[in-house]
Amino acid sequence: MYQDKDESNLVSLYESIYIESPLSYEFDGIDDDDDSHFSDHYDGKKPEVNYGNELYYGRNVEWVGESGKTIKVSSEDISSREDNITNNSKVKAVRDYILSDDTEDLVRLDTPLAQFLIIDRDDIADTQRAYASDTLQQDYRIDSPFTTGDEEVDNFLYMELDEFCEEFGIDSDYVNEDYTPNIEAIREYIDDEEDISSTIDEINETFQRVKDNLNEAEADGDGDFGRTWAIIRDGNHRAWGAILSGESDIFVSPLAYHDDDLKSIRHMLI
Repeated sequence: MYQDKDESNLVSLYESIYIESPLSYEFDGIDDDDDSHFSDHYDGKKPEVNYGNELYYGRNVEWVGESGKTIKVSSEDISSREDNITNNSKVKAVRDYILSDDTEDLVRLDTPLAQFLIIDRDDIADTQRAYASDTLQQDYRIDSPFTTGDEEVDNFLYMELDEFCEEFGIDSDYVNEDYTPNIEAIREYIDDEEDISSTIDEINETFQRVKDNLNEAEADGDGDFGRTWAIIRDGNHRAWGAILSGESDIFVSPLAYHDDDLKSIRHMLI
């Protein structure tokens, strides 16, 4: 007699959690009445634990991964590759198989392959820009952009100079590309020395404050700075099926072309 599965973290198929597909980004695109079975998509053979591999245990899943080269990742730090095409029926089949009373207490799955990011300024700027352009889900397969934790700093990272200046009522013609005052332009359009001085001070103070806040956020790891993010490159259906079944963490194999690629995540390998 198999034991009842731990369903305390079970995620409703109709809860708005993103899964990537050209046709639907949300799990509510899955038909809960779909009777597709795990064996319709997989050969049913239990993955073997060969030499060099070991088992990593989740709530209802045991993952087969390479010893010393496997990483445990929170379900909140995962997205799919940008060109992934998801078979929603297959995801549901994995989810149902994990929770089925007809399977063993722990279902054995191979670890998905994942590319890892350590989120930096560029990642924050790129996702903020995509969010502003309404292409975030399509380009990055996430529903919220990465952030510094400070909206003003986020805007500074991704906005064009003229757009950012407009936020503060500053004429962008008065600001150089390196965010310093364009003294020549200021003097060309402003005659009063007091007004010239106050304009220069405003520009210096505004951009110095934002740059200081950016550097401080980066140094302190505020917002998403330094956050480890996994992009599933192969094994999306296993990953999302497990997460939908209630797995708060899954185990993945980092995709690395050279040993140097593992340096930034070496401390996470188990």
